[in-house]
Amino acid sequence: MPCLDGTACPPWQWSQAWAEQPDPVPAVFYEVGTFQEPASRQHAAQHTADIVCGVEFSPDGSFIASAGVAKQVRLYSLAGHLQQHEPAFIDRPLVVQRLPSKLSSLAWDHNQNGVVTVGDYDGVVSQIHLESGHFIADLDDHNGQRVWSVAHSVAEPGLSMSTSDDGTAQIWTGSAPYQAVATLRPQAGFSVCDGSFCNYDKNLLALASANHSAYVYDLRRLDEPLHTLTGHSRAVSYVRFLSSQRLVTASVDGSLACWDLPYRSESAEDQVVPDWDGNFSGNAHLRSGKEGVKAWRRFVGHKNAKNFVGLTVRPEDGLMASGSETSMVYAYNTHWASPIAKRDLAANASQTWMQCLPEENEVLSPLVGFNRQKQFVSAVDFMPASCQAQQEFQGGPLLAAAMSTGTVKVLTLNVLQDQEPSLSERSEVREQ
Repeated sequence: MPCLDGTACPPWQWSQAWAEQPDPVPAVFYEVGTFQEPASRQHAAQHTADIVCGVEFSPDGSFIASAGVAKQVRLYSLAGHLQQHEPAFIDRPLVVQRLPSKLSSLAWDHNQNGVVTVGDYDGVVSQIHLESGHFIADLDDHNGQRVWSVAHSVAEPGLSMSTSDDGTAQIWTGSAPYQAVATLRPQAGFSVCDGSFCNYDKNLLALASANHSAYVYDLRRLDEPLHTLTGHSRAVSYVRFLSSQRLVTASVDGSLACWDLPYRSESAEDQVVPDWDGNFSGNAHLRSGKEGVKAWRRFVGHKNAKNFVGLTVRPEDGLMASGSETSMVYAYNTHWASPIAKRDLAANASQTWMQCLPEENEVLSPLVGFNRQKQFVSAVDFMPASCQAQQEFQGGPLLAAAMSTGTVKVLTLNVLQDQEPSLSERSEVREQ
């Protein structure tokens, strides 16, 4: 990718030489292409919401799937696009699967080719084979209350999870989720906003709760959390594992936090990671038996006060990305509290609707809906490094960023070498 002076901007890849730098290494997001909403939605989009609530690369990196309040699952093909350099491509969905309810979440099934799982506003979890349109499973085990997230385990094929406004996380097993084998309820009366399996330890999962806390569970003992992470001042909206000993949380307090989880051993008691001596808003700690550890680092810069805006990680490079309640997408690295890059994805300043996180005292209300706001970034997903190598893409880490307008942008992250970007390329950031 060219830098602003015409020279090559190298792909962003962690360098140990940066470890001692106090300030973030500036980076730049370049737009690889845009997937637009279906042509049939263009005229209706001005009058109805088209927020993308979930976006994810397929397990092999060949496709992107999205789901949202337009009651559609959209499949986009990356075939041929990643080999182009200039100009950025523009394309439309390869497949559009219509469903009866607004969709809140989406996840690819890593155990079945071409299959996605979606959750909807009516509490239903569905599995769909996108090419044929066949419904593999259709379940209503959340008492008609909105499903906030769905997830599949990479480390343990056949294991899946859904979380809901009913305050539970349901654990499913088998090639299709026909019956829940376990139900987790971290704290009664509070929505479970997100759930994530650990790719590095098949026994670990994490939950995000509207009670300002996140929870880590061991699948071999689900009667109580293995760890409870407190310190965010508002609801926790997302959880993602960077490793078996490191977890990232996102909250509507406008921050991300990275937690070092105590080392677990089959033959010895848990060891506690030394405290980080930095600052974290609130009385942050991780309860683990008699001892605790503070959040390792807090990350701020994006705007997030009430809504789901997405969280994704790329552990190979220590990268995290978040949407924002503006039209900006942000990238962070675990070494610095400030973002390393940002980009404005707005096409114009038109109005749209935002998906609202439930207030703590209204988490069981089915009336939680939308607020009138400008365009915003509603979902993000990094392509795994292994998939990117398989696709033979030579650029930096690839990020899919979905907009509240229904479009999905594909971006690549590159190092900005000693240059100030123009307004149109503004993406480096140090917003303390």
